[in-house]
Amino acid sequence: MRRNSGARAQHFRGRRKARLAGEHARLTARELQAVSRAVPEVLFRLAVDGRIAWANDLAGIICDLAPAELSGRPFSALFPPAERERVQGMLHTACSEGAAEIEAPLLTGSGPRVHQFRAVHVTAGKAPPFLVLSGRDVSEHVASLAALSASRNLLRTVIETIPMRVFWKDLDSRYLGCNQAFARDAGLAGPEDIVGRLDYELSWRDQAALYRADDWLV
Repeated sequence: MRRNSGARAQHFRGRRKARLAGEHARLTARELQAVSRAVPEVLFRLAVDGRIAWANDLAGIICDLAPAELSGRPFSALFPPAERERVQGMLHTACSEGAAEIEAPLLTGSGPRVHQFRAVHVTAGKAPPFLVLSGRDVSEHVASLAALSASRNLLRTVIETIPMRVFWKDLDSRYLGCNQAFARDAGLAGPEDIVGRLDYELSWRDQAALYRADDWLV
């Protein structure tokens, strides 16, 4: 009789432990989702094979997919076909080296948007290892850099095309840049060689004091 009572007690303790574990898991999931809502980034948890195990609400909204549609989907499938091999390579790097980053166009409800992702490989006790990814939209930043690069290229084209010598200096009269014609007159191979130099270091060093005085007038 005592043996049966002990078995029943052990059974009830096991059930209570399982119920508490289930409640803790549900609480942890709710806490995770609550924290993820406070983060202005898309978040993913992936199995090491690259399939999505979990994503925060923002990821679903941006990708225009329900949680059930994201779950089990290869993470690389969220990108244009031409980018998928590169994305998969980043995941492999994260698994082998612990972390990796990439900038790639994520397919969103409004079209591809460049996101910067960081992936971290996580091992937690006896649980299978997994990947955690965070991503933020950097489309505007990338576009502004492209526009700035285009503007600089246009400026460089103009100063190399006009039939004039062009240069610019800092407040200490050190050269910051020039066009090819000016660099040639200075006895240099190219404009990059003039950066940081003073007139005393160039072919017209005998007139350097005069040029420096002109700089102070400007």
